[in-house]
Amino acid sequence: MMELLGYEFMQRALIAAIATGIAAPVIGTYLVQRRLSLMGDGIGHVAVTGVAIGLLTGWSPTWTAVLVAALGAVLLEVIRERGHTSGDLALALLFYGAWRRAS
Repeated sequence: MMELLGYEFMQRALIAAIATGIAAPVIGTYLVQRRLSLMGDGIGHVAVTGVAIGLLTGWSPTWTAVLVAALGAVLLEVIRERGHTSGDLALALLFYGAWRRAS
């Protein structure tokens, strides 16, 4: 098992896993306290849309995913602030409202 750590990519993977293991619970607790527990799921779906846009336009899928996810987070916050509702409810309305229109 220890011979795997001789590889540079495994060392970077271990560092990334430790950083994620520390950051994820902190961020998760914050999001639950603000009633935004669906945020990860929602932004993930929005980011997939950004990847599709990047592939269709020939731009970098990574950068379009980041851009579209950031825009989605801003839109979610605007809906939450102006609608005087919880973040989870705003995200659910955005999700299922978009789903109904698309189908």
